[in-house]
Amino acid sequence: MPLSRRDFLATCAAGMSLAALGFDDPAGSHGAACLLLEARAFSDHGGWILDPQFEDQMGAPYLLAHGLGKPVAPARTTALFPATGTYHCWVRTRNWCPGAWEAPGRFQVAVAGQPLATVFGT
Repeated sequence: MPLSRRDFLATCAAGMSLAALGFDDPAGSHGAACLLLEARAFSDHGGWILDPQFEDQMGAPYLLAHGLGKPVAPARTTALFPATGTYHCWVRTRNWCPGAWEAPGRFQVAVAGQPLATVFGT
């Protein structure tokens, strides 16, 4: 199905779902503290929208950036970590526009204002 430029950019600039942030031993085998943050439940979606369109493929609604090729305001939330220590970050995202080019839907996760090294959505 051919897409118009506008629809293509809207689709490409998006599809990021921060499904989980901050797991420490998700299996619980070490009795470590665990924290789950789902982007769809963030207190501030910023310029992202909650999109249930592909819920059957993604398993849940996700945040989508309809920036039409331009960055949107970041989604934000606050959380209390149950304990100090090392946490692992998992981010679920969908590659809406694969190819040998710089994807327009790139984003970073920041914790306490500090961006993590990984750039997602590539």
